[in-house]
Amino acid sequence: MKFKEFEEMAPLQRRQFLKVMGTVLALPFTPKGVQQAVTEVLFGEVAYAEAFAASQANFFIEINLRDQFDFGHIAVAPGLAQFSGLKRGAMGHQLALFDDPSTLMRTGNRFYLTREGRALAPHVSNIAILELCELSMGTIHGHEAANAIRSPGRSYSSLGRPAMWTLDQPNKQGGNEYHYSNVPTPGVLHNYYMKQLSPSIRNGVIYKGISREIHTVYHHAGHLQNAQPNRHQTISTLINTFNGATQTQSTFLADNANLITRLLKKIDERHLNRLRYERNVASEHGQEVTALESVLIKQKEQVPINIALTPQERSYWSSGVSGMGHGTNTAQIWEQCGLAVNILKHDLCKTVILEFDHGDIHGDRSEAQLRAQGTQAALPLARMIEQLKAAGIFDRTLIAMYTTDGGRAPHSDSWGDQGKNGVILAGGMIKGGYYGDIRVAGNIGNGHFWSYHIPDASGNPIAQGTTGNASRVSGASIWKTVARAMGVPESVYGNLSELNGAPYLNYLLRS
Repeated sequence: MKFKEFEEMAPLQRRQFLKVMGTVLALPFTPKGVQQAVTEVLFGEVAYAEAFAASQANFFIEINLRDQFDFGHIAVAPGLAQFSGLKRGAMGHQLALFDDPSTLMRTGNRFYLTREGRALAPHVSNIAILELCELSMGTIHGHEAANAIRSPGRSYSSLGRPAMWTLDQPNKQGGNEYHYSNVPTPGVLHNYYMKQLSPSIRNGVIYKGISREIHTVYHHAGHLQNAQPNRHQTISTLINTFNGATQTQSTFLADNANLITRLLKKIDERHLNRLRYERNVASEHGQEVTALESVLIKQKEQVPINIALTPQERSYWSSGVSGMGHGTNTAQIWEQCGLAVNILKHDLCKTVILEFDHGDIHGDRSEAQLRAQGTQAALPLARMIEQLKAAGIFDRTLIAMYTTDGGRAPHSDSWGDQGKNGVILAGGMIKGGYYGDIRVAGNIGNGHFWSYHIPDASGNPIAQGTTGNASRVSGASIWKTVARAMGVPESVYGNLSELNGAPYLNYLLRS
């Protein structure tokens, strides 16, 4: 069932129409089932529908957490959560877990959530946690401003690779080392591709939120041109960059309201039923489309936009979130995440990159430190998901939260170049779950040592783990999977030799 009016459009008109249909399909009041039906009507075959989806602009939030941030007090590895007789505590080889395992919330998808992680429970079907990523290599117990999961193949050797540090003011202390790489970091890649789809969109933004002068995060373009987002050192400059912005709908959207509604009406109840969508979607479709035309025609009002958090928003975002460890004059993680959501829900740009550091924890880790990190990651993430869903754009948004300079082994007195290095992915395109496993391999001193079980090709933990650092999920596989989730076609990065042979982690993605 094709749409004659679309087939008869000139190429430029088609491109405009596809762009505006992407806007309409993302509106909160457009039924989900209609999205696939529209692509089938316009293109017929599944391959064309996939091409249509890939051509639509989407949103990306990259969050970089420094100083060996630990996701272990958000979601506990199943093998640890189910082990009886755990030696838990804040010293030596004791497991740095301060919730009794019997109190963990089990939600399915192999999640065992701590007190701090429970806020994520309503959203776990779209959250993936993978802690067994390729480890950091910084010479100061793993500290890095780069990380293999953000830029695979980064190296101390140039050999034609561009320097990673030139725009991020490092002083080469605290792990800000002389790394070189051909591979762009995820947020920079996304910003580049969004501008390829629509050169007129506003450039993405980076908030340089690290509190310690000796630390930073590298945001690298590789060989991509015109890819770098704008950097901001203060909240005031970030807010001011959007001064004068107004919220308005495209004139093309209003002028083509009748054409759009005729297309949507063409998707009748029988068509939706054939696609096996919910009965209420099919039966209510005609009613909703009739009302849609008048809604679209009126979408011409311009309203000033202010992304600054209101007192009510500040209360919402900050509730229960611990402050940063260093306490210097940069933004807390909850404020950064609140501003990121305000930027995206008003479609001011497509790419927002954030930085945050809790504090550099050496030696034994206390309950207060682990619980603070848990609130700083889990609560802002849960609230971002809530707000993006309320704005109707969660399905088109990918959130990637990285332990930028490595994580820690599960025991208390551990370092950042052993055990874990993690990423959390969230979005409508993500298949939720805790992937991989960590298990008790034996006892040592006052605690345990561990075996690490990376996921197999289907996403299940391998049976035979390793007690050392030898087997981790390659940074190249994680990078490619994030690129696919954000809709960047392989033609943009397929020539990068650092990615050769690395499989996509399709178990992380909804088909």
